Amino acid sequence: MQDKKEFIWIPTKTGVDRFDGKTIKNYTLPSTPRDNAPENFFLKLDKDSLIWAYSDIGQIYRFNYQNNQFELYFNFHRNKYHSELWIYTVCFDAQNTLWMGTDNGLFFLKKQSTSAILDLSFKTGFNYFGLQCLLVKNKFRKP
Repeated sequence: MQDKKEFIWIPTKTGVDRFDGKTIKNYTLPSTPRDNAPENFFLKLDKDSLIWAYSDIGQIYRFNYQNNQFELYFNFHRNKYHSELWIYTVCFDAQNTLWMGTDNGLFFLKKQSTSAILDLSFKTGFNYFGLQCLLVKNKFRKP
């Protein structure tokens, strides 16, 4: 993924690497291992060109350009919201709300408040990969 400063960002097993055309800088992201389950990191760019990294086991980080580091933004393991869930996909809607499709339902997190999370749980029959298509095309309307 390429950001507004033309850096190339690559998710790795331990975090994220940034390539500036000459050198690679590694950003190791703290993880919360769960029963020796492998953890994978993924990247998304929001509507404001901010870089977000998330792990499949529930940590969400946002890159702070001023501090040159990823900061933990939300962690499902440290709160009452489904501490054992798996994140399958994330995307941003037209209002720049972060939506997460998980094995335990659909969640959204508003950037203005880390406490504003909504659990729209679906127990069966929800297509998480279809969520990404709907949000990218801005056809999804929040309730």
